[in-house]
Amino acid sequence: MSIKNLLLGLFIFVSISSIAQKKLNEDEVPKDVRIALESTHADAKVKNWAFLNDQYIADIILDNQKGKAYFTPDGHWINSKFPVSMAEMPASVAQFYKDNYKSYKIASSDLVEESGSPQTYIIVLQPQGVGVGEPFKVVFDTKGNLLSNEGPAPEVTAEAEKPAKKTKAESSDEGYADDKPVKRPKPQKVKPEELPAVVPPDVVVKAFMKKFPAAREFTWSNKGNDYIATYEDGMGYEKKVLMTKDGKPVSVTTEVPEDRIMQMSLRYIDDNYPKAKILHSEKVEYDRAYVKSVPEQKLQNYSTITIKVKKNKKYQEYTLMFDKTGKFDSMVNDPNSDSYGDE
Repeated sequence: MSIKNLLLGLFIFVSISSIAQKKLNEDEVPKDVRIALESTHADAKVKNWAFLNDQYIADIILDNQKGKAYFTPDGHWINSKFPVSMAEMPASVAQFYKDNYKSYKIASSDLVEESGSPQTYIIVLQPQGVGVGEPFKVVFDTKGNLLSNEGPAPEVTAEAEKPAKKTKAESSDEGYADDKPVKRPKPQKVKPEELPAVVPPDVVVKAFMKKFPAAREFTWSNKGNDYIATYEDGMGYEKKVLMTKDGKPVSVTTEVPEDRIMQMSLRYIDDNYPKAKILHSEKVEYDRAYVKSVPEQKLQNYSTITIKVKKNKKYQEYTLMFDKTGKFDSMVNDPNSDSYGDE
């Protein structure tokens, strides 16, 4: 092949690739799509936009994790994918791979979020060699249970006879009467007649709706002279938006499911409270404009995790604070409190 033909082929390949996935500036992305992203991942940092297969794709960073969020042209969120290693998944996922498809190459492994559906782990496996088969998906829930397998009949290996080893997280239930994970009970909703409804000034409501246009059902409460709007995002997680009385957003507090807690924070809990039950976790992110308006306060984003620990035949609840990278910062409540009941 001549150099001329080689360069021509390379030019055609680059041209086709550019057409297949078109990179976009933010002002080229439809407003509905940008609003959908802010509603779904309000605290995400957008690195790039692209358009491929009639979908808008945002390269984002969320909780220090890189990912991709996919949207239809009319602003409907399809799903979001966050690459995870096999080591970060439940041990049963890696065991399934070793037992059934050890000779296959792992093309990708992601944590996938989708509106109205539980989070899942999806691994894509590729047969080794050229032209020996198509890649296929295997789907697991966040506990490592197999949900679906699009691949060929599993291979049989000696590993299949060995039980999967328990991780610290999976072993943390030992020592409790009930093997089932302890779920934080949802607070009972106060009936409207028991508490007068909080009605913030119009300037607060208008500022909130402008900042969070996708919020449809929300309630208001007071925090001193300020106001808090509470609603659920597209994933069904609770969000609390703190607004000043003159309509300036201060912070957004978001409920964090256990499988989205930063690994550094989980390692700290495993190392220091190996049999702890995680009851609740949330992250607090300050509005950038507000942070700049009060530089003397040196505000930094942070997260809190409330855990339940059995100590001296009593259960105690500790709330731990971590910085935005997941590093332990301080204990929020008094760890020596005796306000917890006996067994």
